[in-house]
Amino acid sequence: MEQKKQDTATANRRGSDMSKIEQIRRRRHEKRLRTAALLVLVLAAVLAYLGGLFAPSINFLSELLDTAQSAMFPGEGWPMRNDTQNLVRAEGLVGGAALLDQSDLVLYSPSAKELRRVPHGYADPAFTMGNARVCIYNRGGKELKVESRSRNLLDKTYDYPIITVGMSDGGAMAVATKSERYLSEITVYDASFNESYYCYLAEEYPVSIHFASDGKRFAAACMQVSNGDFGTKLRFYDIREENQVAEVSLPGAVVLDARYLDTKTILVVSDRFVATYDCTTGAERARYDYGGQTLLAMDIARKNIALVFGDEKRVAINRCTVIDSEMQPVCNIALGYSVKDVMLKNEAVYVLNESTVREYDLLGVPQKQYDLETKGSVLIDAKHPLVVTAKEILQLIE
Repeated sequence: MEQKKQDTATANRRGSDMSKIEQIRRRRHEKRLRTAALLVLVLAAVLAYLGGLFAPSINFLSELLDTAQSAMFPGEGWPMRNDTQNLVRAEGLVGGAALLDQSDLVLYSPSAKELRRVPHGYADPAFTMGNARVCIYNRGGKELKVESRSRNLLDKTYDYPIITVGMSDGGAMAVATKSERYLSEITVYDASFNESYYCYLAEEYPVSIHFASDGKRFAAACMQVSNGDFGTKLRFYDIREENQVAEVSLPGAVVLDARYLDTKTILVVSDRFVATYDCTTGAERARYDYGGQTLLAMDIARKNIALVFGDEKRVAINRCTVIDSEMQPVCNIALGYSVKDVMLKNEAVYVLNESTVREYDLLGVPQKQYDLETKGSVLIDAKHPLVVTAKEILQLIE
């Protein structure tokens, strides 16, 4: 009996010791969080004070601060309820996600914490991104906003309607608007929103603007009408040069996306072909023609491009072709089902239809299938692949 009492007392002491250890650990963790939070506040104050003096460096440090805040105060993880209404666009944002609908821009961290919800009130909202910045603009209106993960960076109203906006990863921004004396004009801003370049277009409207990694060179894809037929003219600029550097006409083609492979080479995906061009001369370097096939979906990842061809009514013929920047096929994947979206990531191809996401390797071999409880709409290239459904934002890889 006495031994039992001693064992019970020993167990109680051990439990009490464990409880004390947990309390000590918890207090230490809370102290580290308080210290980190205090450091964040101090850095924020320093950034606010020095912002006007060393703006480019401060912008960079501010983005690092946003990343640190996201890491120190994580969310509960995916899935996250999707409460967007009439989703306009969804993209990856520094490992997290940015979703734009008809009323709000919603920013999420990589761990599914809602960082910000920005109302915009635009009639025809659109957005473009540059690394950790998002520019929301009112297409056909005169207003735009630039947002970071923690704060508003810019609110601006123009004298003439906005046509399109492009951003570089370094924070440079080009805004194309209609013009009083010309058909359109482009104003380029540096990362601190100082005006750094202007150009005017007498005969064309830019429909998209794409920056090189240095933020100094950019391409404007402009709508072109020739002999009654629509096409695209690519105009290449360097903000250090007074006049445009080069141009190339793409008759009968609509540019869907473009990506600088380096400062002298741009990859262009159109509705009829994929090609690379020399940005200093406009010369075509390589081309992959679709041969009359209908392009249903596409994605660019690094220097590879995924192209889904087929027919929405005859889904049995649908297939995905991955090509490299030399326009050489990497793999061909027979799909045989309807396709909503495609994404290239981590040497894998993800194909979305309304009820599943299927994963393939770059040999075209099926890997995994993810069944969705509700209708899928779009894939997001985040830290791990995400899919937006009617009710949730789901992570595909645990």
